Amino acid sequence: MQPSPTDKAQISFLLPDLEHQLDPRNALFRLARAMDWSVFEKEFRPLYCTEGRPALPIRRHWWDC
Repeated sequence: MQPSPTDKAQISFLLPDLEHQLDPRNALFRLARAMDWSVFEKEFRPLYCTEGRPALPIRRHWWDC
C-alpha cells in the first residue's frame, strides 16, 4: 500500500530531535537536506501495491523517529 502523507508527530520531551543529534557539517547530512526527495517518491509510487498495510515513507523525517 502506498505511504500516506505524514504530519509532524508530537516530539518527545525526553529525547532531542534526531536533527539536533547529528553533525550538520557531515557531508551526508548536507546531501540529505539538499536532495529533492519528492522526485524519488513520485518515481517509486507506482511500485507500491494498493492493498495491505500502508508503507513507510522512503525517507524518514526527524519527526517520524
